[in-house]
Amino acid sequence: RTICNDIQEIYNTLGVEAARCALINELIEVIEDAGSYVNSRHITLLADVMTSRGGLMSIDRHGINRSERVFVAGMTEWRRSHRPDGALITGAQARIDRSMNVALTRASDKLNSGLYFLATVGSTAPFVGLFGTVWGIKNAFEEIALQQSTNLAVVAPGIAEALLATALGLLAAIPAVIFYNKLSGDSDKIIAEQESFADEFLLILSRQLESFENRKA
Repeated sequence: RTICNDIQEIYNTLGVEAARCALINELIEVIEDAGSYVNSRHITLLADVMTSRGGLMSIDRHGINRSERVFVAGMTEWRRSHRPDGALITGAQARIDRSMNVALTRASDKLNSGLYFLATVGSTAPFVGLFGTVWGIKNAFEEIALQQSTNLAVVAPGIAEALLATALGLLAAIPAVIFYNKLSGDSDKIIAEQESFADEFLLILSRQLESFENRKA
């Protein structure tokens, strides 16, 4: 008989379902050895989430693949949906769904909070530069009128001022647009991952609820 508690090796050798069972056993054993109460349904749910995509998802003190807020919101509502006798309160799945949607919305707002400033800079900086250009050209024409001359020494300061304003506007706008597009794409990718995680988590919860109701019946 061969015994192994290396979850990754079990996964590589026997597949994801064997890794899930080993993960549940290891978590329960560790928590029991520490003298803490073990809620087997919560452990099973955690193992289901970690193996839901056909592989092993890592988990640490920061959460699961940047979806920790969604996971914590769902698990918190899951725990609150149990009566003292262990039975589930009616409408648990709908409340869990709403709590995770709230977590998703907050995460999305936090990710996009700085993008509005970049979008504003990227869209307005060229017009500020254009205003400076017009102002510099106006000064150049005023100098021509005052000096009654089109000599380069008369025109050059105003033209230089106009070009400097244009350059400053572009210097602010171009990086802002580049960073906006990059961060916006990254934000959309993260939000899509979190939404996918929430959908998978709801499917797992649905199976857990159906299993609980079938055992109850």
